[in-house]
Amino acid sequence: MQDIFGRFLKLYVPYILMVIVLIIFMFSSHGQFPSWNEISGWLLIFNQNSDGWPVVMGSIWFLTVFICIMPFTPILRYISQYRNASLLYLIISIIFIGLFSSNSEFLNYSIYPTVSLRLLIFYSVFYFLGIYTAQISISKRSGFKIICVLSVFVIADSINNGGFMMQENKFPPTLIYFAASMISIIIVLIVKNYESNLSKWSNSSMGSFLTYSGKNVFYIYLFQGFGASALYYLIPYYSQFHWIFVLFLSYIINIVITYLLVVIISFVDRKLYFLYKN
Repeated sequence: MQDIFGRFLKLYVPYILMVIVLIIFMFSSHGQFPSWNEISGWLLIFNQNSDGWPVVMGSIWFLTVFICIMPFTPILRYISQYRNASLLYLIISIIFIGLFSSNSEFLNYSIYPTVSLRLLIFYSVFYFLGIYTAQISISKRSGFKIICVLSVFVIADSINNGGFMMQENKFPPTLIYFAASMISIIIVLIVKNYESNLSKWSNSSMGSFLTYSGKNVFYIYLFQGFGASALYYLIPYYSQFHWIFVLFLSYIINIVITYLLVVIISFVDRKLYFLYKN
């Protein structure tokens, strides 16, 4: 329980720091502080409105899902130790995911303002797969076969629905989105076979950048919205240029703002965590 609480703090404290940054940014752009109702909604992680900085809270819905899944970590770790139990858990979960697509009212039951039972079960599968596959890789041949099967399933659905509508399958998540997401998981498991080769260029500039990004991925998740939202204010100043220039400059601005905030806030957060531990 103490470990779960510690993990919760490691998620929630950076989030609070993000909220503080959001308040500062909103004050700088609007000339006034957000209302207490907005701030309290952010603190409880169910207010997804960040007026003027719309992308900031756009992906925070997943944080509440992850926090709700986290207490089940000991159970999922225990299940992952047994192959048959793991297989049974995955089969039952996939059956539920299949039922999601039928829009069952029970599966849409909310256990938190931004977390439905549907979301909880769906993403707990990927959380479990992260635990179960931590020490597992898959051969190129086997992985390619699985990817082909999953791709056929996704493509068939796209043809049946007259288009590749992944966004509609993501919100809320369906069996099609599950299949598409599994393709990414399989690719990662295949790439793990080349881990030793990839480590050869880990000391390069790009390798160092990717390593830093991997170690600070949660901060990037929290602060990528600031870089994207800043474009709403900055693009009008250079929108008259060629779209390729606008595109690449927007990428650069987004990355620079995001990583600048990540560097600052991750430093502050780690100092706070050090004080907490001592």
